[in-house]
Amino acid sequence: MPVDKNLLKNMLTDIQSKYQRMYIEFVRNYGVDPFSPAKVSNWLVNKVGITLPKTQKGALSSQDKALKKYEHLKEVRQLMEIRTTKKLLDKLKELNEHTRNDPSDSDTVRIHSQFRQIGAPTGRMSSSKPNLQNIPPELRVLFRPSKGYSMIVADYSQIELRIAAEYTNDEVMINAFKEGKDLHRFTASLITGKSYEEITKEERQLAKAINFGLIYGISPRSLMEYARNNYGVDISLKEAQDFHDKFFQHYRGFKKWHEETKEKLNKHRQITVQSLLGRRMKVSRFTDAVNYPIQASGSDMLKMAVNFFGILKKDLNAYIVNLVHDEIIVEAKEDITVQAKNILEESMKKAGKILLKKVPVEYEANIVKSWAEK
Repeated sequence: MPVDKNLLKNMLTDIQSKYQRMYIEFVRNYGVDPFSPAKVSNWLVNKVGITLPKTQKGALSSQDKALKKYEHLKEVRQLMEIRTTKKLLDKLKELNEHTRNDPSDSDTVRIHSQFRQIGAPTGRMSSSKPNLQNIPPELRVLFRPSKGYSMIVADYSQIELRIAAEYTNDEVMINAFKEGKDLHRFTASLITGKSYEEITKEERQLAKAINFGLIYGISPRSLMEYARNNYGVDISLKEAQDFHDKFFQHYRGFKKWHEETKEKLNKHRQITVQSLLGRRMKVSRFTDAVNYPIQASGSDMLKMAVNFFGILKKDLNAYIVNLVHDEIIVEAKEDITVQAKNILEESMKKAGKILLKKVPVEYEANIVKSWAEK
C-alpha cells in the first residue's frame, strides 16, 4: 500500500504533540491518569458522578461504549477524546514501523501487510503487521498513489443486505432493491410510517442500526446499545422493542429464517449452515447460524471479483494494494487508470451476478488522489 512519506512524518509529529498536550492538561485538571482503568473508574463514579456497568469479574467498566451516553459531560468527552487521540497515535506509530522505501519514488513509502485468506471462520480475510483493514477515516488521507500512478477505490453497495435478501428470499427487501431504493431510507420509512422522501438523515442513521443489527438476530436490548455505540443514536428499550417488532412484521422472510434456525438449533444443538456458493460450517449458536451465510457469501463475492480482475487485466500495470471486506483498492499507471477502473467494475459485476440471482448488484469505483476520497 503506497503512503505519502512526508505526510506520514508530519502527521505523526502533530498527533504526538497533540496527545502530549491533552495528557498533561487532563492530569493537571483532574488529577488522574486517563489510562489507569481502576483510577479512571473511581474518578468517574465518585467525582464526575456517573454510573458504570460492571465486568463479568465484578470490576467497574469505563470502556467507551459504557461512556457513550455521558458524552454530554465535559469530563467524559475529554476522556474519550484523549483515548481516540492515543489510538490514532498508536496506529500511526505502527504504520511508520512497517514502512519500506519505494525505489521508484522518493516521496512514497510502502507498507506490506500480511493477509490471511481465511482470517475468520466466515472466510473473510484478515490483515496484520500492520492491520490495513482497520485504518481510521482520519488516517486514510496518508494512502496516496506513487508518482505516475493513480488510485482506484471500489466497493459494493449495501452488499450484506443484498446478500441477506437473496438468502432469505424476503420479497419486500428484494423488491426494494429492484426498485433502486436505498434500503436504510426504505426501512426507516417502514418503521416510522413516513414516506420514503420524508425520511431525515437521523432516521436513516437509526435504520442502519436496525438493518445491520436485526438481520443478525440481536435482541431489542442489544439493538438499543448497538445503535448508541455504533451509530450515535439513542433509543429507549421500548422504542427498540417497537422497531424490532416492526422490522419482522415487514420483512417476513427474515422472521421465517430466524424462527426456523432457532427451531433447528433447539432440536439438534448443532446444525450446518452454508454460503450462497455452498461453503459450509457447523454452528451451535444462533448468532453464528445467521451471521455465517451472509458474511461468508460476501467474502466469496469479493474473492471472486479479485480473481476475475487478475484474469481480465492480463499484463496491465494495475495492482490490488488493499482489500477491506467489501472494498478493493487498486494502484494503476496513470495512462491506463480508466481502463483498469472499467475492468475492476466488470470483475465486481461478474462476481455479483454469480451469487445474486434475484437482487441486483450495485458497485462503485472511483479514481482518487487518496484513500480518503472514496
